[in-house]
Amino acid sequence: MRIDCHVHTARHSACSDIDPAQACRLALARGLSGLVFTEHHHQWEECELECLRQDFPGLGLYTGVELTLAEGHDMIVITDAVRLTLPPFSPFSALRAALAPVRERAFCFVAHAFRYVNHLEPRAKPLFEWADGIEVLSVNILKTGWEWREGRCLPDNARLYQSAATRFGLTPIYTTDAHRDFVIGSIASDLPGPAPQDTDALVALLRRETPQEFQDRSLLGAFLY
Repeated sequence: MRIDCHVHTARHSACSDIDPAQACRLALARGLSGLVFTEHHHQWEECELECLRQDFPGLGLYTGVELTLAEGHDMIVITDAVRLTLPPFSPFSALRAALAPVRERAFCFVAHAFRYVNHLEPRAKPLFEWADGIEVLSVNILKTGWEWREGRCLPDNARLYQSAATRFGLTPIYTTDAHRDFVIGSIASDLPGPAPQDTDALVALLRRETPQEFQDRSLLGAFLY
C-alpha cells in the first residue's frame, strides 16, 4: 500500500484549506491507497471516517492527531484506541500517561523534528527514546531547504534526520504534512500488502514493517519551483 500518514483538512485544522472529500479524490487519482487524518489536537470520530469510506471504498482512511508538546516538538499519534484531548503545549509526561494503557495500539512519530533547529535539545531526548518513528521527509521539512540528489528531493539536513532515526532506533516515515491539496500524493510511505481494514491494523503494520520512501518528482517539482 502507499499511504500518507500526515494530512490536515479544513474540517478540523484552521491552517488547512483541504476539503476531506477532495483529499480522498486526489489520493486515489495519484495512486495512494491510504490517508491518515492528523488534525491539530483533534481526532476524527469513527463515524466521520465511515461516511467518507462509503464514498471512497478504494481508499483506506485512518485517524490520528498531531500534538504540540511543551518540549518544543510535535508528535503524530495514530490510534483509535483512545481519545486524546490534551491541550496545546501539554508536557510529554501527559501524553505518555494518556497512552500508557493502550501503548501497543498506537504508533507515534516525531514530526518535522529539525524544521527550526539543527540539534536535539536535552529536554526533548525522552520524546525520541519513547517514540516509534520519525518523519524524515515532508513538504514542510523541505520548506527550510532542499536539494535534488540522485533523482530524489531531500532536505538540506537529511543526514540529521537519518542520524536521529539510527540513534534512537526509530522507523523513518515519509509524508506530505499536507495543508494544501496540490501536494497530496507528492510524498508517501510504501508498505507491503493491501490497505489495512482499520486504524488498529494500520498501527500493527507500521510496528511490524519499515516503510519505503515514495516521491512523485513532477508533483514535488511543481510545488518547489
